[in-house]
Amino acid sequence: MKYYTDQHLDNRSNPEVTLLIVLGAVAALLVLGFIPFAGLVTYPVRLFSTFVHETSHALAALVTFGDVHGMVVRGDASGTTWVSGGSTFLVGTAGYLGTTLFGILMLLSTRKTNWSRWALAITGAVVLLVTSLYAGRAATWPVFVGASLALGSIGGGLLLMDKKPLQWALLGFAVMCCGGTMAYLWATDGLLTWVLGLGSASVLLLGGRFLGGDIAKFAAAFLGVSVALNALHDIAVLAGISAVLPVAHTDAKIMASSFGGTPLMWSILWAAIALVAVGGTCAFLVWEARRFMTRHKS
Repeated sequence: MKYYTDQHLDNRSNPEVTLLIVLGAVAALLVLGFIPFAGLVTYPVRLFSTFVHETSHALAALVTFGDVHGMVVRGDASGTTWVSGGSTFLVGTAGYLGTTLFGILMLLSTRKTNWSRWALAITGAVVLLVTSLYAGRAATWPVFVGASLALGSIGGGLLLMDKKPLQWALLGFAVMCCGGTMAYLWATDGLLTWVLGLGSASVLLLGGRFLGGDIAKFAAAFLGVSVALNALHDIAVLAGISAVLPVAHTDAKIMASSFGGTPLMWSILWAAIALVAVGGTCAFLVWEARRFMTRHKS
């Protein structure tokens, strides 16, 4: 019995084109490494990969009935998520493997245009929700209060065009609210995380809404390849740190302290799983494209 029938291929976009799009995303990422100022593109994606890593910790804590107390992404692409309760095993492994899984799912979404658009939109919605609830090391409600007061003051100023003194007073109050909100975010180590979260969510939601055809598939492929490669790179760095400085406070150290073994062992285990998963996904896309070409040549 053929569980993967020819009808499955008929319900997909052209797998050959999909494979070319994924390869094009890989090529674009490699070329960007040799272009001056390409960091304007790759650096935000690098930070977004860290955001995905920390979000994976947070989601693992929530689904195992734990609590999330905050999450930050720093300028050096490091990050921290504060959780309590939940499954230590799942929360500890979710960071690197969750990032790998996200990259794989984005790659698989390129198999159909609507899947790519939905993947971008759903990712944007999740990023917006996580940012609103957990970004920073303190409560997020002051951010919403400050933003609401600022927007309300600006709106009031626009309605009072003929009353200049009051209009200027409202504008000044809006500036004060914005400044106070920014100062609060800076003090709670959440400014970059909020900027990254809101910016990423906006781009992803707009992409899911307006991108179409192969452009949406390329966007999903580029994001998936970037995040997957960043995950592999981070695991390799973790393995190096675990080998040279095993007492460093890392996810691998937490797993070793809680479940035995060494940080290097956990790093190698995660690396092996990530390599097999990413390699298997790429092999599947190649196999599907070859099957499609063989079928249509016969």
